[in-house]
Amino acid sequence: MKFSDALNHMKTIYIDFEGNKAGELFLFGFDRGEGYQVWVLLDDLQGWAAAKGFYFATATEVLDLINQHQLIIAYSQAERATLNQLATAHGSSLAEHLKYLDARKLCVACANSCRKTQFDQLPDLGTTLSPQSRPRKKALISMARLVGLDCWRGYGFGHVMKRIQQVRTGLLAKDGQYSKLTAHQKRQASKVITHNTFDIEAMRSLVKTALLERPSLYKRYVTPLLA
Repeated sequence: MKFSDALNHMKTIYIDFEGNKAGELFLFGFDRGEGYQVWVLLDDLQGWAAAKGFYFATATEVLDLINQHQLIIAYSQAERATLNQLATAHGSSLAEHLKYLDARKLCVACANSCRKTQFDQLPDLGTTLSPQSRPRKKALISMARLVGLDCWRGYGFGHVMKRIQQVRTGLLAKDGQYSKLTAHQKRQASKVITHNTFDIEAMRSLVKTALLERPSLYKRYVTPLLA
């Protein structure tokens, strides 16, 4: 594949799962050239999906969507591992032609090459947090500032799983009826979508910029999706 294929909306999909360390997957955010979309993946959250018009998807449907594309882009190797694990767990297959682009590696390499001074001088984020709890400079929320996107306020760094769990707990207590959640729980749900939307949109902007500035980096960081 050529680097220009990454800019071809018909062939490329940007993805971001929201899940926990136990392996549960809650949401699947993506953009395949039609704008941001989100699928709900967990049974406990079906009430949220129904109330907001989000599609409730199975793992097989996620894999089928992935197989319709040629290039999968995500901001780490985590999504690559997740897709391969889903395929194994559900007896499905990922197409052999699929390629995977780690946006983090690509964008950090481009920043060090083309915007090193700007990159090195990025101020720390989350200075009120303990040093070990702050996002690193290579984190998506930090890197996004290189393309003029600053969403620190309201981003909820480190709070997504807590917010999803609050929504989940509320739905379980109210027989899955989203309308019966508290105002606070509904705000948490909205903030989760804001966070996931930003991740997808910021990643797209960073990748596009990196490929236009250093197209030669594409071959270095594109790999087969199959593990």
